[in-house]
Amino acid sequence: MPRTRPGLQDNANSTPANKRASSMPRRRNTPGGPAAFAAYANGPGAAPPPPPRPSKAKAAAAYAFRFVKSPDNWWLLLLLASAALYAQLLDAALAPKALEGFAVTGDAKFYRDVVARHAKARVLVDGLGPLASPVWRAHDDANDLLFAEAPAQRVWRHEDGTGLVRVGASVFLDATGPLACVATAELDALVLCGDQNVVTVADDGARETLWAGAATAISRGATHVAGERNGTFVVEFRNGTAVAALAAAPLALAFSPDAKTLYVRTVDAVLALACADSCAEARVFHEADLGEGAGLAVDGAGRVYATTENGVAVLAAPEGALLGTLEVDDTPTGLALATDAHLYVTTAGGRLLRVPVRRGVRPADVVAS
Repeated sequence: MPRTRPGLQDNANSTPANKRASSMPRRRNTPGGPAAFAAYANGPGAAPPPPPRPSKAKAAAAYAFRFVKSPDNWWLLLLLASAALYAQLLDAALAPKALEGFAVTGDAKFYRDVVARHAKARVLVDGLGPLASPVWRAHDDANDLLFAEAPAQRVWRHEDGTGLVRVGASVFLDATGPLACVATAELDALVLCGDQNVVTVADDGARETLWAGAATAISRGATHVAGERNGTFVVEFRNGTAVAALAAAPLALAFSPDAKTLYVRTVDAVLALACADSCAEARVFHEADLGEGAGLAVDGAGRVYATTENGVAVLAAPEGALLGTLEVDDTPTGLALATDAHLYVTTAGGRLLRVPVRRGVRPADVVAS
């Protein structure tokens, strides 16, 4: 019997289909591409494959080109360009204006860690009476800032919008009575300091006495109150438990990030009280003619911010050395560090200012919590 070489097929069993299949390309990337492969696979009489559909991006680009090329659509393009330019001009007109005469002084580390050298202060509110006691409130859905206009016995609220939506300032509470300071307690309950007592104000307007006495300062969260009682300047827990006696009138209170140091702002100094179960005798943290402004805040790094006659001094803890200053052509009366990377400052001239700080600068109570 004749022997057949391996790999050769029996010619008797060969068919045209087998022959065509044996001559088909075995890879799709042969010369001719997918079309050649389809011609081999389907036979010479098969219809050519449909042309590939353009991608969505190419189709959109082609439509845009045809739209722009048509003179009938030029009026619409001109209208859209005019509307965009008008929106930009309107946004620039409504945006807060830069404060004239604002300056930042300090060393390179201060510019890097706290406030940029060429930062600009913006005027958010102007034209009111003397303002004081700003309080930042951070919420999940929105943030706002409360501040007091003591001569008008009014508490204002500032909300910052975006784009063309500029919410601005609105009256939050009117007819407050004598008003020395503003704070918030649990669940953001409003706290008012008066010449007779400290009260919380519920949403329905009901008031409840929190501390009896002529209060001049209150800590964030309303845990500690300072003022005059029986002719003595004191700091107390809000339940009346004594914390410390002071030689000068307290104007503002603030805690360090670990809540172990209580800072007290007076006219001519910032005092520091070491506090554990009780507070030690006050020591002078920073001594200078700070003026009658009641601004005091502490950031998460322990730096202390205090208003002066013409600006804000930033002090290092624990020695109280001056790190840098923010110079303002008005008399600052209060300040608040916010979680939106800004420092808010109220002035005796009826202005609310906003100064950008570095992203790492956060309020001490936010970092501690």
